[in-house]
Amino acid sequence: MKWFVILLICAALGFAGYHYRDQIKDALGKSKPGSSASGSASTPTGKKPEDVGPRPEPPKPEIKKPEIDPDIAEKFPLPKFKTLEELVGNWQNIPASAFPRAVTVNKAVDILIAGGAGKTSLPAGSRANAIGISGDQLTVIKHIQAPDGTLVVAPTAPKGAIGIDDTDFKQVLGDIYNAWKKRKTNQVLAERKNAMREREDGALASNNPTSTSPTPSGTVTRVPEPKSVDPRVGPKPEQESNGKVAVMLASIDSGDVNEIKINEIDRWGPVRYEMVDGEPYWTGTVGYQTDTLFGAIDTEAMALIRKGKVVNWVYTGSGEDVP
Repeated sequence: MKWFVILLICAALGFAGYHYRDQIKDALGKSKPGSSASGSASTPTGKKPEDVGPRPEPPKPEIKKPEIDPDIAEKFPLPKFKTLEELVGNWQNIPASAFPRAVTVNKAVDILIAGGAGKTSLPAGSRANAIGISGDQLTVIKHIQAPDGTLVVAPTAPKGAIGIDDTDFKQVLGDIYNAWKKRKTNQVLAERKNAMREREDGALASNNPTSTSPTPSGTVTRVPEPKSVDPRVGPKPEQESNGKVAVMLASIDSGDVNEIKINEIDRWGPVRYEMVDGEPYWTGTVGYQTDTLFGAIDTEAMALIRKGKVVNWVYTGSGEDVP
């Protein structure tokens, strides 16, 4: 009887093993590291075999083109500037062209009437005209300004003396110097832009040698005609053989800009169809020199033209309005 029971148990185990053989294989396969039911390489926990593949390549670094052609940048280098203190010899060698200059006095200053007839006083915070300097003392007079902005300096005007550090004179000259440096930098940027334009227009100029000859007013080069023109800009302004553009001359003559004088223009650029700040215009450029406290600046201005009229004048390098 005992052997009979043992045989029945063995038979039952054999039957169960045969019937559940697949489940047993799976359970044994999962329990062994590095193995799988099919005998292939194991997959990470929680991932299906089809989810596992070669790692993606890391993104290649974006190669940015230089903003300016290196050859053009080398030909037109940005200027290097001295400090203002170096230029004026630590405020001991201020050029005469710095005067007269409007300043604000930070403390009261006595203004002596010529001949000792008396004196008056300018309170702190008053405006004055600085007309010279001796050592560290500015010579000042009462602030008088003409309608056109010119400072009025009468030879017999009562004068006073005040320390340079008791005024904003240094800040005034510093602002002028910073504006001068910006203008010089913008002129280089304009020269670079023109060089890029000439490079782009070079193919046309070489295939069409009908560009005008140099004249006292400058040189004009033919530029490609646009394939289409926004109707808002109107017809292309006419340009004379010497480069002059009638609508630009009319704008200057009417006083639209004070800085540009017709007799001081030394070069004219070609008329182009351009997008400026996202808006279409016909553009023309003029070159001229402007005198400043720190020397003459070779300047280029651009006229923005629509329908036969100059809409605005801007500096080519910065896009700022020309006064």
